[in-house]
Amino acid sequence: MSVLVFQHSEKAISQRKEILRLLQWLLPIIFVAFVFLLPEMRRNIFQGIMFVGIGTLIFEIEFYFIWRFITNRMRQIKFSVTPEFIERSANKSVERINFNEIRSLQIVENPTEHLIVATISSHKAPMTLSGIDDIEILLDQLKNGIVDKSIIHRKTSKFVTYNLTRLIIWMAIAVGVVPLMLYLDKTVFLIFELLLFLFSGLFIIIYRPLTRTLGSSHRILELVMGIVLELCFVGMIYLVYIR
Repeated sequence: MSVLVFQHSEKAISQRKEILRLLQWLLPIIFVAFVFLLPEMRRNIFQGIMFVGIGTLIFEIEFYFIWRFITNRMRQIKFSVTPEFIERSANKSVERINFNEIRSLQIVENPTEHLIVATISSHKAPMTLSGIDDIEILLDQLKNGIVDKSIIHRKTSKFVTYNLTRLIIWMAIAVGVVPLMLYLDKTVFLIFELLLFLFSGLFIIIYRPLTRTLGSSHRILELVMGIVLELCFVGMIYLVYIR
């Protein structure tokens, strides 16, 4: 049986690292906005500095280990493709999807960046493929193995991007919204924070981004992250509206 083996490209790993590092420095900006826009913080500048310092330190340490873990995991992952199945493996973790189990193959391409993201759906956890060397060859193997071609869908989208300039612009707009809401109305900001915690937690629990890209062995980590965000949502409801 012929087996083709694929791995994430170093370019893709480097792109993820740059994006994660960019995210790593966004939260301190929001912390600084708290100090200058919240009256409580302006009245006690020492408390504001402590808030920014401790919050930033904790977040930076945590995020450092997160992006190190993700990039190291991407280097470990291998995709093995045969005429009958595709297999994703990393160390002792192995996941296999037989071609006759595939319910849909969604391929989204950004031709400008030569970027392709493919999602395989089956009765098992979805498997997302992106940033892989020779991904077109891998997709050809998949399409050849899938009997029902009607489940294969391909489209183009500019929103699938790892262009750092575009991401910086989008993130700058997102970060700019936070102090703007604080300036306009604290209640609006609190509602925004509540919805952010609520939907972020639900997104992680339901969409399962780590499971899709790194493997089902990360499901427990996803559940913990999602539950923590939902607890933050409940905690804010209690502190702001019940206590």
